[in-house]
Amino acid sequence: MKPEIKIRLPVPEDIAFIYATWLNSYCHDSYLGKSVRSSIFHKEYKEVIDRIIQESSALVACHTDDENVLFGYLIYKDNTAHYSFVKEAFRRFGIAELLLKESNIALDQMVITHKTFYLADMKQKFNFNPFLLFKK
Repeated sequence: MKPEIKIRLPVPEDIAFIYATWLNSYCHDSYLGKSVRSSIFHKEYKEVIDRIIQESSALVACHTDDENVLFGYLIYKDNTAHYSFVKEAFRRFGIAELLLKESNIALDQMVITHKTFYLADMKQKFNFNPFLLFKK
């Protein structure tokens, strides 16, 4: 059954969820994460996430009736989607698409900076440019 979904801006209580899921999912679902020892990855990549979050916008998908029940989020800036995460139990309900729609990113111009195995399996082809992470 599809949950009732609300898209909102993150609140301070959401930040721990964003960090934990981003670090864990990217560590296990990307070539970069699988190629670096977990302890090193978590320590070093947290600094990358810090910088991205400081320079970007974020949206959170939560339950309509209880905003503390989080389904996922999108971290983005302009037409660049840095990272999107949806809890496994809530995938295939269109939550990522709702987040992208709310962000106003033009899908035909969207660039992603973090590629995961999940994205690689999707029919939609994305413009992948990890080097945007190093530009100011």
